[in-house]
Amino acid sequence: MSDVVVVRVTDYDIEAIEGVVRGWVGGWVRGGERVLLKPNVLGAYPPERHVTTNPAVVEAVVRVLLDMGCRVWVGDSSGMPVHRGTARALEAAGMSELAHRYPVKVLPLEDVPAVDLPVPQGRVLERVRVSGLIEEVDWVVNLPKLKAHQLTRYTGAVKNLYGCVPGGIKQQYHAQAPTPSAFAHLLLDLYSALAPKLLFSLMDAVVSLEGSGPGPTGTPRRTAFLAFSPDAPALDLACCRAVGLDPSSVLHLRFAQERGLVGPLPGEAPEEAAPLLEAPMRFPGSSPAGWLGMAASRWVRSRPRVIEDRCRRCGYCARVCPVSCITMDGLPVWDYSRCIYCYCCHENCPHEAIELKEPLLLRLYRAFSGR
Repeated sequence: MSDVVVVRVTDYDIEAIEGVVRGWVGGWVRGGERVLLKPNVLGAYPPERHVTTNPAVVEAVVRVLLDMGCRVWVGDSSGMPVHRGTARALEAAGMSELAHRYPVKVLPLEDVPAVDLPVPQGRVLERVRVSGLIEEVDWVVNLPKLKAHQLTRYTGAVKNLYGCVPGGIKQQYHAQAPTPSAFAHLLLDLYSALAPKLLFSLMDAVVSLEGSGPGPTGTPRRTAFLAFSPDAPALDLACCRAVGLDPSSVLHLRFAQERGLVGPLPGEAPEEAAPLLEAPMRFPGSSPAGWLGMAASRWVRSRPRVIEDRCRRCGYCARVCPVSCITMDGLPVWDYSRCIYCYCCHENCPHEAIELKEPLLLRLYRAFSGR
């Protein structure tokens, strides 16, 4: 049985969060152990945008682990494939400041040479490439942000681990897993490889991001809780319940149960559990999975397109595209015959200049499927 603890926390008061964390973490680590804290640092966004894990949550864990005698690192590999992209993201998100006030190291994970980890019973990958810091530390503490996500519908504990994959390798993996179902299995392959190193996951859901996430086009929503578990998929299942989302509509969570990667949760079945919110969070609708999603992708999946008056013509979207289907002719131009609909361009545009246009067939699919 997988234990998940959910606690109401109404704001980012560091003392209150630290008290909650101390009650959870005691006994989990020993003095002298090396621990990497892995927050969600998608890009160079300040905490008040609520795109990244709030630094108060990270700081609370830093304080507790240092008091227990641990050596602590804080790191992520962002979605910014430019020089010092992750370093700038860590600075903007308030993570770099921690190194000025505590004896911790804050660094981009791509700064440590990558290593390959074996994937037990992998569906997409036999080995997965991650930052070498994963091998150097004793434990990884996963600090995700609860957000809506255009590709995976929901992002939390399992999806946050994708940031352990350094730099442009993430783009290669998107190209290697071009359908929603393939990418969901790839995320679970990564989780399977990292699971022996995962100490626990702590979800920042004090203010979550709904609607057109996971980037700045999403809408912040005060959901007012933190959640903790040593089991990342179980934590995601519980958080989906809490915000009124059916976990079976999130492919990587459905597949995690099918692959036996998550134990049963105590209490009610997911479909019977009462959410914490009066009104459920808004998430993107599901796209068809598997062969249907691949065969009909141009007709049933949302298409990215430029918002001309916002575009700065910086070419960032073209650089982040895993399959190089975007060319710059002043404005970005998509070759939809090659697009894999990963929405990296939309997610990472620093100017919020890319929107997603739903085709008629996708709207009909969701109307009839209830998703």
